[in-house]
Amino acid sequence: MVATQAALLADGFEMAFDTGDVARPTEVLAVKSVDAAWLGTIASSAVGVSHLRLRLRMDPLTLAIQDARELVGAGRQAVEQCPALWDMLSASGHLAP
Repeated sequence: MVATQAALLADGFEMAFDTGDVARPTEVLAVKSVDAAWLGTIASSAVGVSHLRLRLRMDPLTLAIQDARELVGAGRQAVEQCPALWDMLSASGHLAP
């Protein structure tokens, strides 16, 4: 379900996984390429301080305030389009209400 919903998101979104250092993800994959096997591999190594996140990157050197607003809005809209991801991360304890 997560992979199916993620594939419907706009181009440019990625899923990134790290084992504690958010600046250095160990896995990054375009959401259009996410599948159940990849998520299974990530889930099996998601322990402790690891993070799985949905991201949309922009060049900070050209980022204007309006761009940042639109980026936050796009992120919010993506989360609403992929409720299975939210449910999965909540159930695993990686999100707190």
